[in-house]
Amino acid sequence: MHAGIDEKNLYVRVDLKPPGNAALQLTINIESWNPNANAPSTRLKLEATLAANTLMEWRLADEKSESNGAGTSDPNLAPEVRFAKILELSLPLERLRPRMDGKLRVCVASSSEGLPLDSLPPNGWLELLVASEEKLKELA
Repeated sequence: MHAGIDEKNLYVRVDLKPPGNAALQLTINIESWNPNANAPSTRLKLEATLAANTLMEWRLADEKSESNGAGTSDPNLAPEVRFAKILELSLPLERLRPRMDGKLRVCVASSSEGLPLDSLPPNGWLELLVASEEKLKELA
C-alpha cells in the first residue's frame, strides 16, 4: 500500500495478488484528524469488489451516507477508483475536510469468500501529515 497527498487530493495505491478465481473484497478506511483531536473529524470507507481482474463494483460511505460509484451530486467531491493489477483511489481532500497540521490515516483490509486475507499496514494505520509544501520540504 502506498498513500500520499497533494494540495487537492489523497491518493491511495494498493498492489494486489488476487486469490485465484474467487472474488476479492477490499476495504479502505480513511480518517481525517484535526490537530490535537481525540477522535477523527471525518471517516470514510471505500469498499470494492474485484473478480476476474476486473473492478466489479465499489461504494464510498461516510457516517451519514453511502454512494455507489462516484455517487455524489458535486463532481468536485467525487472520488476516482481504477483497477488494472493495482487499485488506485484519488479522493478530493475537500471531502475529508482536513485541517493544516492535522493528519490523514489510511488502512486497507482484504477478504475473500467472507474470510480475512490481509491488512495493511499490518498493525495500525499509515499516517499522512497535512502540511504546506514548504513545511514538508523542511521536514524532509
